[in-house]
Amino acid sequence: MKPSNDTIDIWQIDLRHEALLKKTRPLLNTDELARADRFHFTKHTRRFSLARAAMRLLLMHYTELPHLSFETNKYGKPFIPNTDIKFNLSHSRDTALLAITQSFELGIDIEFFSNRDLLGIAKHAFSDQENRALSQLDSQQLNSAFFHIWAQKEAFIKACGMGLSYDTKAFTVSATPPASLLSTNNEQDSHWHLRSFQPFENCWAALCYQQPRPKIRYLHFDWDEWLL
Repeated sequence: MKPSNDTIDIWQIDLRHEALLKKTRPLLNTDELARADRFHFTKHTRRFSLARAAMRLLLMHYTELPHLSFETNKYGKPFIPNTDIKFNLSHSRDTALLAITQSFELGIDIEFFSNRDLLGIAKHAFSDQENRALSQLDSQQLNSAFFHIWAQKEAFIKACGMGLSYDTKAFTVSATPPASLLSTNNEQDSHWHLRSFQPFENCWAALCYQQPRPKIRYLHFDWDEWLL
């Protein structure tokens, strides 16, 4: 089940299981437990804890390590030292997506639609070309296009390993499918590829990766199977 060098596994993880909190808590390290306990609302503790627990279970399987130790790059992106496994986690509401591969960097993001000042946010975070595209859409199209752009941007800056230190206005992605990295200010970014998809009707997800034509496997995480 482990991916080959040209394969990306995307795991969809259900974070709704309140009863699993006690059972998964021993999987988390001290820092993760402290972060989980800082949340004010129980639902946020549950979502964070279950996402991290599932990530640990899956990564222990892929790396064949009995215990995981994470390090981070200077921008805070985590990695597992002394292994070729690359991974990235994103969660929104009650769903998490975990992308795993070998030997090349990747990033993933999931965004559920929500009521916000979309054009106001876009003005400060999106490129001029993206804003022009949004300005031509009606309200229903705007919601989908905004989160299609947002998911791609998040996936790209996570794959680069720079997070929000990368200026999100400095590159342009497509407002509508198919996903595409249309332009950046950095010639080195030409080797990145984007793919968008909808795990649910009211959300967009995006995957960014370096492999030109990877095999992508979409898998559903079964808590009963992995917590045996």
